[in-house]
Parts: sequence; structure tokens; C-alpha cells
Amino acid sequence: MQPSRARRTIRHWPLKRDGFKAIAAGVKRTFRDGREALAVARKSDRAEDFHEWRKRVKDHYFHVRLLHRVWGDVMSGYEQSLKDLEDALGESINLSLLESGVQQLVSQDGLRPPRSSLHNAAGSAIRDLRKRALKIGAKVYAE
Repeated sequence: MQPSRARRTIRHWPLKRDGFKAIAAGVKRTFRDGREALAVARKSDRAEDFHEWRKRVKDHYFHVRLLHRVWGDVMSGYEQSLKDLEDALGESINLSLLESGVQQLVSQDGLRPPRSSLHNAAGSAIRDLRKRALKIGAKVYAE
């Protein structure tokens, strides 16, 4: 549904509750799912798990953005922390994909992929971004 159409039809959506109660369960669920995804990513250190965590962070971030319109002064710092977390996770995932793509291109010629300066730089940056994400995530999900 396009945003303009959604805005026109929103008053006709059947809600069982009004106010915060209408989204409270979803906010709790996205927070819990993000905290669980953080634990999995921390334990496995796999790119796929960091990507899954990023999706859960984005889910929660969208709920928080809704609350920011009502409780802006309370939510703005938390919203920014989630945005910083999502950015760090996104950058690490993008670098992982870039590095993997370069390695695939090299290996298509039947050559053994060399340990290049790109590989070393990307690996270092990915580790730094993941550390940053884990540090932010520990704060976000501590509350």
C-alpha cells in the first residue's frame, strides 16, 4: 500500500486498543527479538547472524520512530542509538558482501584468491564495525 493511501485509510483500520496499548505488544516483541538476535550474533560471529540482527534492529527502530512523535524528548536519544546501531550493522554487512564479491570474481578465473590488501582492510573494518555494533547493542538492550 502506498503511504498516501495508507494515510487516507488509517482511520478505518480496526484497532482493538487505543493509544500505546495498540502497539505495546509489538514494541516488546521487537525489543525481545533484537536482544535474542544480538545474543546469537555475538556467539556465532557469522555475517548471516549480524544481518538477521540488523533486520530485528530495524523492526524495533520503526516502532521507536512512531513513539518519537509522541514522546520526542524521551525517545530521541534511544532512537539515535538504534540508528547508529543499524548503520554500523549495515556498513559491516555491505563490506562483507563487497569483500565476498571480489573474492568470487577472482576465483571465477580458476585462480586461488590472494590475501589482498582489500581483504585485510575489509576484514579489519568489519571487525571494528561489529565491535561498535556490539557495544551499542549492549547499551540498547540493557534497558
